[in-house]
Amino acid sequence: MKALLLALFISTQALAAIPLSGDDERSINDISQMLKQNQRLKEMTKRLNVAILEYANIKDIADQEYALELNDMANELTHLNDYANEISPDYLKALEEEIEYIHQDLIEMR
Repeated sequence: MKALLLALFISTQALAAIPLSGDDERSINDISQMLKQNQRLKEMTKRLNVAILEYANIKDIADQEYALELNDMANELTHLNDYANEISPDYLKALEEEIEYIHQDLIEMR
């Protein structure tokens, strides 16, 4: 249960501020790219939160491995938010698919 609460807390943290341009190596010079990336990360965070809540509804059935996996995903999203550099679209797509797979699997376990 502690891992579940920690995952929910981590995944709801605010996105880190991203420098728009300049000498900062973290900066993304294309504002529209930055906005798209931020929106995508926010959507993944929302879906992960839904999966976490889904897990809470069936925690008696699901094993502890799911709690740890959800916690790892929340940590990964937090690091991506903090990373704030251009992230590979393929990597983001794979992460979205993994979150959706876990969510669907938890729904089926209900």
